[in-house]
Amino acid sequence: MLGVAISLPGFINPYTGYSEQAGAVTALINQNLKNLLEAKVPLRVEIENDGNCAAIAEKTSGNAQNCTDFICVTIGTGIGGDFC
Repeated sequence: MLGVAISLPGFINPYTGYSEQAGAVTALINQNLKNLLEAKVPLRVEIENDGNCAAIAEKTSGNAQNCTDFICVTIGTGIGGDFC
Protein backbone atom coordinates (compact mmCIF):
# COMPACT_ATOMS: atom_id res chain seq x y z
CA MET A 1 0.00 0.00 0.00
CA LEU A 2 1.38 3.40 -0.99
CA GLY A 3 -0.89 5.64 1.02
CA VAL A 4 -4.31 6.51 2.35
CA ALA A 5 -6.77 8.78 0.54
CA ILE A 6 -9.94 9.97 2.26
CA SER A 7 -12.86 11.82 0.73
CA LEU A 8 -14.80 14.09 3.10
CA PRO A 9 -17.84 16.34 2.74
CA GLY A 10 -17.43 20.04 3.44
CA PHE A 11 -14.41 22.32 3.26
CA ILE A 12 -10.89 21.22 4.14
CA ASN A 13 -8.58 24.22 4.57
CA PRO A 14 -5.62 23.55 2.23
CA TYR A 15 -3.25 25.62 4.40
CA THR A 16 -4.06 24.23 7.85
CA GLY A 17 -5.49 20.82 6.94
CA TYR A 18 -8.43 21.39 9.27
CA SER A 19 -11.96 20.45 8.28
CA GLU A 20 -13.79 23.75 8.66
CA GLN A 21 -17.14 22.39 7.53
CA ALA A 22 -18.03 18.72 7.34
CA GLY A 23 -21.64 18.58 6.19
CA ALA A 24 -23.56 16.07 8.27
CA VAL A 25 -20.35 14.69 9.84
CA THR A 26 -20.15 17.27 12.61
CA ALA A 27 -17.58 15.26 14.62
CA LEU A 28 -14.99 16.16 11.95
CA ILE A 29 -15.41 19.94 12.24
CA ASN A 30 -12.17 21.60 13.39
CA GLN A 31 -10.28 18.30 13.14
CA ASN A 32 -7.02 17.76 11.26
CA LEU A 33 -7.76 14.22 10.13
CA LYS A 34 -4.61 14.09 8.00
CA ASN A 35 -2.34 14.69 11.01
CA LEU A 36 -4.36 12.30 13.18
CA LEU A 37 -4.03 9.50 10.63
CA GLU A 38 -0.37 10.18 9.84
CA ALA A 39 0.38 9.74 13.55
CA LYS A 40 -1.22 6.26 13.40
CA VAL A 41 -0.10 4.84 10.04
CA PRO A 42 3.35 4.96 8.40
CA LEU A 43 1.90 6.00 5.04
CA ARG A 44 1.25 9.16 3.08
CA VAL A 45 -2.23 10.50 3.86
CA GLU A 46 -4.28 12.78 1.60
CA ILE A 47 -7.65 14.32 2.45
CA GLU A 48 -9.88 15.89 -0.22
CA ASN A 49 -13.43 17.17 -0.60
CA ASP A 50 -15.86 14.49 -1.81
CA GLY A 51 -17.14 16.62 -4.71
CA ASN A 52 -13.58 17.15 -5.93
CA CYS A 53 -12.91 13.41 -5.65
CA ALA A 54 -16.02 12.64 -7.70
CA ALA A 55 -14.85 15.02 -10.43
CA ILE A 56 -11.34 13.50 -10.43
CA ALA A 57 -12.83 10.01 -10.73
CA GLU A 58 -15.06 11.04 -13.66
CA LYS A 59 -12.10 12.67 -15.45
CA THR A 60 -9.68 9.77 -14.92
CA SER A 61 -12.01 6.76 -15.16
CA GLY A 62 -15.56 7.87 -15.94
CA ASN A 63 -17.74 9.66 -18.46
CA ALA A 64 -15.59 12.82 -18.58
CA GLN A 65 -12.42 11.14 -19.86
CA ASN A 66 -12.76 12.70 -23.30
CA CYS A 67 -14.07 16.07 -22.09
CA THR A 68 -12.01 19.24 -22.12
CA ASP A 69 -14.35 21.01 -19.69
CA PHE A 70 -17.11 19.62 -17.50
CA ILE A 71 -19.06 20.23 -14.30
CA CYS A 72 -19.55 17.51 -11.71
CA VAL A 73 -22.41 18.03 -9.24
CA THR A 74 -22.83 15.84 -6.17
CA ILE A 75 -26.07 15.65 -4.20
CA GLY A 76 -26.31 13.96 -0.81
CA THR A 77 -26.90 15.55 2.57
CA GLY A 78 -25.73 18.72 0.81
CA ILE A 79 -24.91 19.86 -2.71
CA GLY A 80 -21.32 20.03 -3.90
CA GLY A 81 -19.19 19.60 -6.95
CA ASP A 82 -16.29 20.83 -9.00
CA PHE A 83 -15.50 22.51 -12.30
CA CYS A 84 -12.82 20.91 -14.47
